[in-house]
Amino acid sequence: MSEAAGRQDPEDPARARLTEAVDTSRRDVTWDVLSEKINDLIIITDLNGAIFYASPAARNMGYEPHELIGLTGADLVHPDDLLRFLANRDHAYSGDDVIRQDDREHRFRRRDGKWIWMEGNPSILPGPDSRPAGVLNVFRDVTDRRAARDALREQARRASLLEEVAGVGYWRLDAGTLEASWSAQIFRMHGLPVGDTVALARAMDLIHPDDKAESDARIAEALRTGEGWKDILTRIVQPDGGVCYLSGRGVCETGATGEVIAVFGTVLDVTEQIVAKQALEESERRYRLLAENITDMISQTSVSTGRLTYLSPSVERLTGFTAADLVGARMQDLVHVDDRARFMQSFRDLLSGRREPGQAIRFRARNKAGSWLWLESNPRLVHNEDGVAVDIIDMTRDVGPQQALKDRLREALAEAEQAVQVKSEFLANMSHEIRTPLTAVLGYTSLLAERDDLDAVAKGQVERIAAAGRGLLAIVNDVLDFSKLEAGQLTVTPQPTAAGVLAREVLEMFVFQAQAKSLALRFDSAPDVPDFVALDGRHLRQALVNLVGNAVKFTDRGAVSVSLAYDPAAGRLAVEVTDTGPGIAAKAQEKLFQRFSQVDASSTRAKGGSGLGLAICKGLATAMGGSISLHSRVGKGSTFRLELPAPVVARPVLDDAADVRGDLEGLRVLVADDNPANRELVRAMLEPHGVEVSEVCDGQEALEFAAGLPVDLILMDLRMPRLDGRAAALAIRTGDGPNRDVPILSFSAEHDSSSGRPEPGSLFTGRVRKPMQAAELIGALCQALVDEAAPIEMEPRYAVL
Repeated sequence: MSEAAGRQDPEDPARARLTEAVDTSRRDVTWDVLSEKINDLIIITDLNGAIFYASPAARNMGYEPHELIGLTGADLVHPDDLLRFLANRDHAYSGDDVIRQDDREHRFRRRDGKWIWMEGNPSILPGPDSRPAGVLNVFRDVTDRRAARDALREQARRASLLEEVAGVGYWRLDAGTLEASWSAQIFRMHGLPVGDTVALARAMDLIHPDDKAESDARIAEALRTGEGWKDILTRIVQPDGGVCYLSGRGVCETGATGEVIAVFGTVLDVTEQIVAKQALEESERRYRLLAENITDMISQTSVSTGRLTYLSPSVERLTGFTAADLVGARMQDLVHVDDRARFMQSFRDLLSGRREPGQAIRFRARNKAGSWLWLESNPRLVHNEDGVAVDIIDMTRDVGPQQALKDRLREALAEAEQAVQVKSEFLANMSHEIRTPLTAVLGYTSLLAERDDLDAVAKGQVERIAAAGRGLLAIVNDVLDFSKLEAGQLTVTPQPTAAGVLAREVLEMFVFQAQAKSLALRFDSAPDVPDFVALDGRHLRQALVNLVGNAVKFTDRGAVSVSLAYDPAAGRLAVEVTDTGPGIAAKAQEKLFQRFSQVDASSTRAKGGSGLGLAICKGLATAMGGSISLHSRVGKGSTFRLELPAPVVARPVLDDAADVRGDLEGLRVLVADDNPANRELVRAMLEPHGVEVSEVCDGQEALEFAAGLPVDLILMDLRMPRLDGRAAALAIRTGDGPNRDVPILSFSAEHDSSSGRPEPGSLFTGRVRKPMQAAELIGALCQALVDEAAPIEMEPRYAVL
């Protein structure tokens, strides 16, 4: 045995059997030749893996053969490959000859420390008894082959990656077998698992039915003529039914004699591009269809040049110009000169962000015929990728009919406002003309009623005259008040008001009507109702007069009651007017607060009234910030409930007007009125109290009188010839005469919903309304004399007949 073989141990039977097996092998004449001459390293190991023999080829690794004796795989094999190396030995023990190529290759350490790749082929070395005595392994240096194979694998990996990234696949069709070799990307394009080859028939079955015949003809032509093709679009159908678009090229491989041996092709998946192109074409088709058929004009203007770059065909229908006529022009050149500055400013505001995109701009523009059109545009900005505005897209429509309607509405509004003004003037005149004779009627009846020389019959007749006059006055007031409510001209002036006193006085106004029908009048005020609250007493009185008047009018038996309650937490006053009349059906209640509405139209003739009372009550309640409601049952009666904000206020300091009333002797009063009957009535009311009355018939005479003789009070009619009452009062206040600071009461038949107290800085100390009664006139005079600028409205403290 050579020095490269292990020494025999006589006490080791396994070593003895291995030695004998090796000696037996060496008797073969080829052994020495093979072991000495070939470059492959032959190694024999015992059953434990220790090297027993190493051929001279060990020198190729830098080792002498004897240096390897006794070493194991753990001494020479790379740690990462050791398990596979040992597994190969185990395969040899088990007689398994099927070992993967990669599992046969391992890294061995050279003597200089470098690693080389060796391919091993282990086999069992039988002993004399045919049982395994060791393992014979032939190792070949495959470092270069491994590097070349790794390079090929890396190249294939990169090619596959390039395929996947670029979306390009390749294929080769063998002309003899008609089998196609596909790259992995081709399989992925078809939605199939990666394989080796595909039969031509199978490949053609995957082509879209509409493209199959053309593809068959193209392949057949290439195989016949050797001519390829470029950029042919073909559709394939994937297993899930999806369609994939492939753009392909093909070339033919030919043999030495020019025969076609194969067809090689590449394909690029262009599905996304095709789908995007189709979507864009469809969008453009819809946009073109819209632009060609829409009546509005679509335009595009360059921000940098301010000139039109596109106009839809509808521009011709709208303006008479064709798109070619206006492309390159400036839109503002067509805009009316009166609208041009506003038109240009709107676009500057749009570019600067001060104007919302799409906000409408209305202007006049000239058409091709030279006429002016009313147009409305809705411009929006188009930005580039950097967010810079580059274009203005605009949709412009003809708004001529709308503008004409708007102009007509403006004219109609002006006419309506004029009509309202005319109506207001008419109502003011009507108020004045009706109240003037009523002043005499009610004034003289009140004087007659105070006479002691009238018998009961005469007093009753006087009362009937007064009642008729008051009824006429109520109707006039209703019409005028409702007119003011409709026009929103009602003035609400909250003042300290004794609500309980006011409500009781309203109830007392209907004593005679109630007695005539044997009706009981009842009044109740809850203990927590404050003595004084802040509200408009005049409007509350007006609403209660309507409610109580209706209750008395429509109740034939039973009672009419007025009750007050107060919610201190909310600061609200509730006034209820309840009657035992016929009641109101639920259906009729729906329209009860509408104007000119009554439960039964026949009652208008039977009971009288304008049909405005409840509508006025609702308007008054709303104007005062409150509400009115109704609870009624047919046959049981009705309850109307007024709820008003009424915060508690302190009791006002009462003046001494009542004391003054008894001491009017010698008071000098100037009456300025163009109606002799009114002057006579005032004289008749005041002279019994010792008042000295002087009369003038217009404002000019009043001014002249006041400039010479001092008086204690002036009663000034507002409507008079030559110089009206306001002008006369102003002249007196600003003059140097003796009456510059005396109280001046306006004396007018004009209907006014405001308080009778003067406003700060007013020319007048107070107001006396026509028609009037003696008590009202005397009370107003007394109040003015006590405090010319009294800040509160004193409720009358006298009975009203």
